[in-house]
Amino acid sequence: MCFRASNSDFFARSPRFVFKNLEKNETLEKSVDDSQKFDRPATDSNRWRRRAGAVLDTFESAKNEKNLNQQDFADAEKMLRTIPAEKLLKLNSKKLQKLFLDPDGKVNFHGHAGISQNLKLGDIFPEKKEIFFNGEKISVRENSDKILTESDRATEKVSKPKSEIADEVWSDFKNLTSLAKLFVDGGMTEKLFQHFRKIPASEFLEQGKNQPELLQQIFVKNGTVDFHKNVRAEQEIGLGDLFPASQNFLKITKKNGEVFEGKRSFKKNKIGYFAPPKMYLEIHGGEKIEEISAPEFPENFSKIQPAADEDALKTQFSEEVRDGEVREQKTRAEIEQILKTEGAGALEISSDPENRFFPVMERISKIVGEKYDLPWEVIFGQAALETGHGKHVVGNNFFGIKSGENWSGESFSAQTKEQNGQNFVSEIAAFRGYQNPFESAIGYAQFITKNARYADAVRDYRKNHDPQQFLVGIKSAGYATDADYVENVSGVYAHYFSDGVFENTDKMTA
Repeated sequence: MCFRASNSDFFARSPRFVFKNLEKNETLEKSVDDSQKFDRPATDSNRWRRRAGAVLDTFESAKNEKNLNQQDFADAEKMLRTIPAEKLLKLNSKKLQKLFLDPDGKVNFHGHAGISQNLKLGDIFPEKKEIFFNGEKISVRENSDKILTESDRATEKVSKPKSEIADEVWSDFKNLTSLAKLFVDGGMTEKLFQHFRKIPASEFLEQGKNQPELLQQIFVKNGTVDFHKNVRAEQEIGLGDLFPASQNFLKITKKNGEVFEGKRSFKKNKIGYFAPPKMYLEIHGGEKIEEISAPEFPENFSKIQPAADEDALKTQFSEEVRDGEVREQKTRAEIEQILKTEGAGALEISSDPENRFFPVMERISKIVGEKYDLPWEVIFGQAALETGHGKHVVGNNFFGIKSGENWSGESFSAQTKEQNGQNFVSEIAAFRGYQNPFESAIGYAQFITKNARYADAVRDYRKNHDPQQFLVGIKSAGYATDADYVENVSGVYAHYFSDGVFENTDKMTA
């Protein structure tokens, strides 16, 4: 809790003053010696209400006062524990929130055993509300009977994730203005860059929402986009975040030499620049950006319209990114626990998708390969190829498995390319969704071992344990349409192997 200094009214109603007078009044009603201070259960109707009011006053002071005496707060917690749970649960939801939710939304029972066993989500939030519970948006009506624990966090707005490096980063950089100045002055050291690469994208989006010039100073150098290996920033930050609303048109030269003119507009809640008819112009680093006053053919842009309220859309987008970061942080914790439970040892998973892919997927592939007697080398290679080494993952589907009519789990639609003769054709397809990478790998193994079309490949592998033959077998059975799929998967594996990261393992070659 945060204790902050106060105005004179606080001293007139300090917890010590409240407790002293409350104790005096209770002593007049019923003799209570000093050794029993606040220990006697408050069963009398008026008495428990007075005690609850005194505790509420103290907790409110704790949220707003810096120099609140810690003993006063401890006394308030002790007093709270004397009030029976059934009495406390008669309080309205706002009071229960003040009593049992810390300012950041973390559940805190203050040692009250009865409340820890009985407090439900529906007690502290009205049933009609949607809230963020442990980082995920849920309906209170559908979850009102959920018993809370002190590991839970419940907020009406998305809870800000605690970045593993955020506090350290901003202690170095102070704020976005100071960070931008370091880039302009050339003061970024390698150590600072290491911290910089771990700053969550939502931090840039929130702090730079009304200061695009600062983001531009960080991510655009001599007219060329550079994300400095911050993968999250590359995934979420676009040209609409780097240039002000007054800049209606931009000219973008891609790394392959393609040139596009774009007009500022929006798609869903993302502000950006669009080429006709309405193609969002992505940036991934290396693009050259030029401000232009008008495009060569203005008439082609007539159907691309600006957003009515950019601020609202930017706020909504940054909150969604923040929500995603919370979920991702939760997933990392789950995977760390799974790996530990499965005997793969302790592993602190990086927040950088590119840096965490190898150590995580290597362990997962070996665990799943052993469980289902499948070649872990192929599992690893396919996951790396399908996701660009973990940088492009949707729905935790690491193997590109489509949902199909027999799939009863979560699914999502995404654009994919399938080879048709000599050409690749883009299409929208439905894919399976998973909770985390481990579930995805388990899903892959079950898909392969339970599908009759891959039975020969599985049987042959279990007989001779040849990863390359297995890969050829599932490709021939229809796992992928890309004619070069076997070579590409083998190449990914060989790339990691040549770096010496796979030890005591036969090399899989194309």
